[in-house]
This record gives sequence, structure tokens and C-alpha cells, in this order.
Amino acid sequence: MKVAVVYTSPYPKKTGASGADRRIRDYVRGLKSAGADVTMFIPQYQRASSYEDAPEDFQIRYIGNKLGAKVKVLNRFLFWTSLIKLCEKEGYTHLFLYNTTYESAYFAKRARKRGLKVIVEICDLHSGVTGNWSLKEHLAIKNDENLPKEADLVVTISDFLKDRIEGFAPHVPIVKYPIFVDSDLFDSEEILKNKLPSKEGLGLSEDDFLIAYVGGLWHHEGVKYLVESFNKIQLEFPNAKLLIAGKYTKSPLHDDVEGMVEELGIKDKVILPGWVDTNTVKKIFSAADLLVVSQTDHDFSKAGLPTKLAEYSASGKAILVTKVGDVPYYFEDGVNSVMCEPSDSNSMKNAIQRVITDVSLKEQIAKNSRKLAETKFDYRVNGERLKKELKTL
Repeated sequence: MKVAVVYTSPYPKKTGASGADRRIRDYVRGLKSAGADVTMFIPQYQRASSYEDAPEDFQIRYIGNKLGAKVKVLNRFLFWTSLIKLCEKEGYTHLFLYNTTYESAYFAKRARKRGLKVIVEICDLHSGVTGNWSLKEHLAIKNDENLPKEADLVVTISDFLKDRIEGFAPHVPIVKYPIFVDSDLFDSEEILKNKLPSKEGLGLSEDDFLIAYVGGLWHHEGVKYLVESFNKIQLEFPNAKLLIAGKYTKSPLHDDVEGMVEELGIKDKVILPGWVDTNTVKKIFSAADLLVVSQTDHDFSKAGLPTKLAEYSASGKAILVTKVGDVPYYFEDGVNSVMCEPSDSNSMKNAIQRVITDVSLKEQIAKNSRKLAETKFDYRVNGERLKKELKTL
């Protein structure tokens, strides 16, 4: 088995990358750890924007030409043409397409005619979350509709997307893979060994109960309800503190966290560090007593599964989740999480209260969440599974 993985964006830094960037990296690392011969291919025109300083444990190759921004379509054509020729010449057996663009369906069809098994990953919903219905977004939607028809296998992340893809390509097999994580990266024992600061590093005392959220602040992320529930909790539990890390944006599509905190008069109880890199994220996880995912019952939430959930789990901390999409498929209330209803600050407040008042529940959830990361979310586990899947094609 020789697998060519296609990533059409600039290669990101290992730290600070988006969930989508980390996912493709872990796909490749997972296949390699499972013993597959795997290489990532990136268009030559993306090389100047790629981060190349940190070596990977897998091969990255830039192919095609860079003819300038004004001939973007030709750049893409040359990349795909070069890729298919190279795969034929060097004996690649599988072509894994990730983060692909509108022309991908045509070249996937050509690749299959030349004997390559084509695997397509679709793990996002392109339906105008930005409110800006651009040509690029329209083409992304069309690509999601057309590309699965030209695949030997479609990989997705949720039942919501699986059902959607089946409507476009009813005869193509579809498998579901969860969010990925490197369990070693967020290992609580490793964090302790490296002496990452706990509460003291955030200006808190060890008696403070820290509730933390790290991620996006789009409306569908539901952070508004977390702030509302915390405002109720802090009246009953004065030692409760809240940390929300992310890019604070004042726009109609985002929750104005800073404005809400100011309006509620709880600035002295809330820590707002802004956007943070991976190392700072680990420090926050180290300090937190409860990590929260507060998603609403929005189509975007049902379509995806937050990468931070896998990272929360790997850190071995208590987790609070809303009952949205595929979340209940992996998380069970009182076992590896506490669960609450989406868009319901009272339900969330009650869930937080359970963890604050029941130390044994908090410890049990933390222990079991770590097991979940190791058995379901770890990139090595999923790499083994994917390799077996590819062998059946």
C-alpha cells in the first residue's frame, strides 16, 4: 500500500494550527504509525506560504508549478496533472483527498481511470456560516456534492454529514472517523513532569474552581450560554472563576464575550487571555477544573465535532458538553462527562454545579475522559483503522 495524501492549503505550524490542519496531519501520522507508505503532497504554489522549519516524521512533497496569482486555475491544473503522473510513475495505490477545491471531482475521476483508489474526506458543512455567499463558497458546496460521486470511499466525521453525503452519492461506501488527538501531547502526567503552572500561573488560588473554554466564538459555539450560566453559578459559589480563550470579535456572527462580561459586572471573576497557542492551551488545561463545550443545536454543530473535545479528553480533566450532533455517540453523562441541553443556561448551570459539589464525580469523569481519548480519538488508533479500511478497497 502506497498512499498519496493531498492537502491543497499551505502547510501549517504544529502549534496554533486550526482543527482542520491538525486533522490532516494526524491522518498522515496515523497511517505512518500503522506501517503504511504515506506521503503528503502540497501544490508548489502554496510553498511560499507554508511553514517548513519544523521537520515531520513523514514526507512532504511540493509539486506542480507556481506561475503567479493571476493564473490560479492553471496552477491548480498543473498540480493535479503532475500528481496523477507521479502517482502512476512511482506506484501509488491510494489517493486521499483532503481540503480540496471545485476542480477535484474531475481529477478524482481521472485518477480512478488510471487505477488509483480515491478516498475523499468531507468533515465540514459549507453553507454560508460567514453570511458571505461568495463564488468560492458556492463552489465549495458544489464540490461537496460532486466529489463523493467520484470516490471509492468517503470519510466523514458525523452522522449528519454521512446522511447528507448519502443523498449525493448513495452507492459510495461512507465511513465515519471522530476527532483526532495526539494523546501524548496533552497527557496530564507529561504536563506535570514539565511543571506547567496550574492556577497560580493564572493569578488564582488553589481553592478557586476554574471553568475554561478554548475555541471559536461564533454564535453556534454557544459561549453566550456559558457566560450566562457562569453568572448564575458565581452568585452561589464565590470561588468559581471562568476563562474564555479565543479571538474576541464584535460582529453580528459572534458572541461579544467582552461586552457580556462588562454588562454583567463579572470582570473580576473572568479571565480573557484572547487567542492562545498550543503551549498556552496546555497550561490552561493544566489549571482548569472543568472544560466546557457549549455548542447550540445548529447545523454546523451537528455536522462537525470540535477538535477541542479530543484535546479536553486527552488532558484528563472533567468535561461538560451539550447534547448536540455526534457528541452523545462518544460522551455519556456521569461517566466521561456531564451533559446539558443546548442553548439552556439553566441546564448548563445545573451541570456545572454537579461537578463543583461532587468531587468523586469530577475525578471519575476526568479518568474516563482520558480513556476515551486513548481508545477512540488517538491518531494512532484511527491510523490503524484507516489502513485496514484502505486494504479492503
